This record gives sequence, C-alpha cells and structure tokens, in this order.
Amino acid sequence: MARGDIDADRRRKAVDALARDPNVTAAARTSGYSRCYIQGKLLKKPEFVAQIEARRQELADEAAPEGQQSRIVADSVATLEAIRDDPEAKDADRINAAKALLARFGKFKSKAGPGAPKAEPMATTPKPVLKFTSDEASRLLG
Repeated sequence: MARGDIDADRRRKAVDALARDPNVTAAARTSGYSRCYIQGKLLKKPEFVAQIEARRQELADEAAPEGQQSRIVADSVATLEAIRDDPEAKDADRINAAKALLARFGKFKSKAGPGAPKAEPMATTPKPVLKFTSDEASRLLG
C-alpha cells in the first residue's frame, strides 16, 4: 500500500471515529494517528472538521429515515422549549436549552466538540446568571 493510501485510510478512520464520538484519544487509537497530531494539526484544519460534520450527517441519515428525522427534530425542539420555559429548571439547563434552540435555527454556533478550545476553569467568584423573560427568549429565538 502506498504512503498516500495509508494516510488517506488513517484520515478516513479518524474522521469516522470523531463523527461517532468526539473522544480524540479513542480516535487516535482507531486511526493510528497520535492524539497530539489529531488535536494539534488535523482539528485545526477547517476541511478536516467539515469532513467530520459531513460524516455525522451521513450517520444521522443512516440512523433515521427522513420522515422519522422530522419527528425526532420536532420532539427534541418541544423538549428543549419545555426545559427553557420551566421556571423550576436549573438556570444552566434553561440556558443550554436556549442555546440548543438557537443552534438548531442557525442563530448560535457552539464551540463544543472536536477542535473546540478547552473550557477555562471557573473563577472562585461566580458570575451572575442571565435570566430571560419569555418575551426576551422569543426575540432571541426569532
């Protein structure tokens, strides 16, 4: 097998592994790349990250037929809306639900997942939590 074929195979394995699970160490084991190479080189390349996203979409399409996907999306949005609107839910859960809804409708891009910067440690002084009224949330969600 030629060197280029080996690299293409390793890259395909890394893309597939990261599409299924964002665990870089597991992807390294599967693909034969080092964890440092995946994290330091591959995940910094926009075309590599785009290949992961495309593979995730392929996996989603394989997992659920088109009609079923629509139902799953509708159910998921309804669940997120219920969490967002529940005054007894934790603030973090309400914020995460609002972010997920915004992301679903293209208004918010999360940096979570492969290639995302690591979260900073929490400061010892907690920051104030933002609370949204239903009118504010409606405006945010468009």
